[in-house]
Amino acid sequence: VGTTCSQDDACGFSDEALCLAEVLGTSASICTLACEGFCADRSGFAPTFCTSLDDGINGVCLPQAHSINEQCAGIPGAVAEERTRHVGNSGARAASATVCVPASNL
Repeated sequence: VGTTCSQDDACGFSDEALCLAEVLGTSASICTLACEGFCADRSGFAPTFCTSLDDGINGVCLPQAHSINEQCAGIPGAVAEERTRHVGNSGARAASATVCVPASNL
């Protein structure tokens, strides 16, 4: 989660991974996974956070703004923005975090 991509096959860390470029129609984007409540973090990468980019319909894992990704500046086309957790059916508590969001999704 959090690496740049232009198509799904660039996100090889999971069979369920997808590239937001294909979903959002942008030229550069972020690898992500669907989520409800929580996302799994990977060693060496910024911590992740489950949020929604479509007004709460679906959840996606996005990297949090972190020194690893230069507060999102290290991800081309992404900006830091505070977002609420996509809880879905997870039972997770409401929360918010500053995550790296594709600039085209603002």
